[in-house]
Order: sequence, then C-alpha cells, then structure tokens
Amino acid sequence: MKQFIILMLAMLILASCRQRLYRDLVSGVCFIYAMEGTLREFFGRINVFDPNMQKMKCPNLLLSLFVGIIVSGCVQNAGTRDLRFDNNLIETGTDNNAKSNFSKMKKISIFCACIGLITSGCNNTGKMDATTGFPTKTIQWELRKDFEIKDIVKDIHYVILEDSPESMFYEIDKLIIKNDRIYVLSIGPIHELLTFDIEGNFLYKISRQGNGPGEYTRFINFTVDKNNNVFVLCLTKRSIMKFDKNGEYVSAENSLFSFRDFVIINDNQHLLSLDKYGENNANRKVVLTTDFNKSEDMFLYFHQDSKDNKFNTVRFQPSGDKIAYMRPINDTLFIFDNRGSLTQAWHFDFGKRKLTEHLKNDFEKVAGEVISEGQHSAYITNTPICIKNYIFMEIVVDGQGCISVYDTSKNKIAYEILKPETFSLYNINTPLYAVSDSVVASWFSSNSYLFLKESLGSFSINPDVDAHLEKGGTIILLNTIKFE
Repeated sequence: MKQFIILMLAMLILASCRQRLYRDLVSGVCFIYAMEGTLREFFGRINVFDPNMQKMKCPNLLLSLFVGIIVSGCVQNAGTRDLRFDNNLIETGTDNNAKSNFSKMKKISIFCACIGLITSGCNNTGKMDATTGFPTKTIQWELRKDFEIKDIVKDIHYVILEDSPESMFYEIDKLIIKNDRIYVLSIGPIHELLTFDIEGNFLYKISRQGNGPGEYTRFINFTVDKNNNVFVLCLTKRSIMKFDKNGEYVSAENSLFSFRDFVIINDNQHLLSLDKYGENNANRKVVLTTDFNKSEDMFLYFHQDSKDNKFNTVRFQPSGDKIAYMRPINDTLFIFDNRGSLTQAWHFDFGKRKLTEHLKNDFEKVAGEVISEGQHSAYITNTPICIKNYIFMEIVVDGQGCISVYDTSKNKIAYEILKPETFSLYNINTPLYAVSDSVVASWFSSNSYLFLKESLGSFSINPDVDAHLEKGGTIILLNTIKFE
C-alpha cells in the first residue's frame, strides 16, 4: 500500500510537470520504482499460492503489476510533445528526443532490475519454508568446533532448591524464572507445578488432579504473567486455569483451540502452539488469539504427513523481545516478536546426517528407524534458546546427546557430546530458559551427580552443592554468557 501511495503521488507530479526534462526524469524514476517493487514482491514471495489452501498470499504482487502497467503508460505519454503559447495549445506531436530518453530509461530500469534480482539471490542464503513461503536463512551445521562452549560462559551461580518432603519432585520438564521466582513443571508419576523464590526457598505447589474446580486431569504446560499469576493448561479439558501469586485458584477458561503451549503477548493476547488435528486449528501450527478464543492471526501450515504424538511436545522459548518456536526434529526455527508477528526463520542443514521428510513428520518413526538401527543422523530435540547472537540447542547426533551453540554473527559452531569423560557444568548441558539477554538457566539432578561420581571415580562442585545432591536434591544453574 505504501508503494501504491508513493507511485500515485509521483504520477501527480508527473502530470503537473511543464518542463520535458523534469517530466522525463520523474517518469524514469517512477518506471524503475514500479519495476523494482514488482520484482521484489514476486521474488520475495516465491510461493504465490498457499500450498494447502490455494489462496492468493501476496495481493501486493498484483497491485505492483497493475501500478507498473499504469506508470509505464504514463512514461510513454511523457514522450508526447505539447507546444503552447499563452496557455493555448497550438501543436501536439511526438518528441523524438523524449522517445530516446524513454528508451534509455527503460534499458536502465531493466539493468537495475537484473542487478536487484542477482543481489537478492546472493543475500538469500537459505530457502523458502515449504509450508509458509517465509524466507529462511540456512545454517550449515556440522561436527566442528570453532570455539568451546565453556569459553563463552563467564560465571555460574548455583541455586539450591529446597528439598523438604513437600517440595520434592520427579524431574524438571519446563522451567520459567521470572520476577525473582523459579517455576518448575514436573511431569512424572504426578503432574505438578512448584514455585520457589530466587534463593531456592519453597513457596507453594499446584498439584490438584481431579475433575472439580481448580483441578486438572492432564497438566501439560504453564506460563506466568507480569503479576506472578500462573496459567495452567489442562490438555484433556482444553482448559486454562488461573492461579494467583500465592497459588490460589482464581478461574478457568475453555478454548476453541487444541494446543500444547502458550505465551502471553499482553494482558489478553496469547500465542498458542497448536495440535495438527484440532477441529478449529485450520491445519496451522501457531495462532495469535484474544482471550484464547478469538483468532487474530494464524501462522505456519502443517505438512500433510505430519503427525501429533506424545514425543512432539512443542514449546515456545521467550527471550527478551523474541519468542522462538520449533517443532522437534523439524530443522526450522521461527522467531516471533513480542507483538506476536513472525519476523525471522533459521533452517538447520545437517548435510548427510539430515533426516528425510517422512521422518521429520513423525518422531516415533525416528525412534524406530534411526535410533534403534544406529543410523547416522542429526536433529534438534527441543526449541532452541536465542540470546543476542547465540543459539543454544540440544541435538541428537548419531544417537548421542549433544549440546551445541551457533554464533549467528560469525557463522561459528561449538558442540559437546554428552559423555562423562568430557563433562563440564560450563557446557550448559541442559539449557532450559533464557532468564535475561545474558543468562541461560539449566539444571543438574542428584541422579546426574551420582552417575558422574560413579563413572569418573570422583566428581565435586562445592561442599554445599555436593551435600545437597548426595541427599537427592536438585540445583538450578544460572549461566552468565559473555559477549565480545
């Protein structure tokens, strides 16, 4: 629309020009601008038609073509000579010089368009995402160490979580650290949410399985707002339950959508990570909603062969003004801004280790055909954490767990295979949450501590932490990242 307005203003200027020189100049600029806009719209959105719905995705392309035709006609008319005396028309005709200027302008515009096309091709280091037409930047990932992960960790602060009978839990499935509070989602034999202060002191627990008010049957996710209100997602009821800062039940709201995760954009807007088969999900992966029910915008189509299964837990990873989204083993990371708009995408190319398309759509097939048979493969298991120029990823490489960091500013890779002989807490072995734009949170369990101690013969962090882990406790690690 902005281009349309600018071109209309230019045409008005063109019509008002009395001097042929000015008229030729303005007409040439208009012609080049229209051509550039048309090419940019066309080649910036290769997939003109939506791959599933077959609806026109870029009406601006048609608008640019239409305006280009109009402006081209005006340029040709600019070659018409008017001879006036005292504002009375005495002769009209074709000015050969103007026609020559127009021909030169057209050649220049075609040359500029070709340069623009070549340049856009050079800048597009990735490809178009197959289900969206959204341009992506490709990261060529391979097993190479351009730097060490531990070299970018400036400091680690250990938070010892209170281990009273009421605060014990199975394992950390999701972690949020916000407003000086630590929220732990544990999905084990009992689904529950535990809240600690920033020093690790236990505050309260939400653990109310059942069918009554404030109770859930299958608690799979949660988020927290700026006032420390907690929103819990019950999958089977398709219900979002609200608890206040003290863990007291407030209200529940049902949603028209079937989803697995959500983040708060503002007081009443949310991004939802959708299931494929939800009746109101329109085959989309993400929806921006008002009050969990009214769709404001929808993003990212599912592949026709994609399947939902218990291993495909898709989660958002907020970090500052960015929200990362990625389906496990799908290789493409999408970035939303804090207004809920899709802004960027990264495609990870694992070369000879990349999975075939039929495997990317079904994690159970990966477990059956790749892991069990020991095939060479590489895939990302959880949504990466993005802070500044670093992307922190958990990857399975040839069946082994691996932590990797990619530096987007320098195109450099660091990785570390998770094995006892090379283990270091400074490798951020379980990145869970971006606390700020310089701190990544991870966790370390008693089971991991005892395993390393047995495998290595001895393993120690510090006396207080060792004693806590020996008794079966858990610690949170706040890893401060250093940037050049």
